[in-house]
Amino acid sequence: GCPVLNTAVDTDDGNPVLRARVAKALRSWLGHLQAFVEQAQEQRNARPDVDPKGVATIIVASLEGALMMSRIQRSDEPLRRVQSHLNEYLDREVAVSR
Repeated sequence: GCPVLNTAVDTDDGNPVLRARVAKALRSWLGHLQAFVEQAQEQRNARPDVDPKGVATIIVASLEGALMMSRIQRSDEPLRRVQSHLNEYLDREVAVSR
């Protein structure tokens, strides 16, 4: 499973030091994705009206949810569905049409 998801669930009310570290890891992950979208906007590969922070949130939340579902169901189907959805979302809503 994902160490960010596992640690976040285990530390939400417990260890404040570990919670701070997982929050930092999540901010870093989101920040990298946001910077990637911003760079794509600068290069005119992503639509200028797209919210980079929103895109990053959608990607992380989708992947984390799909990973949790896949583990519970012992199936990679949720991950495959989210992969397909994210591909369509990025092509349709984020990327510049060419």
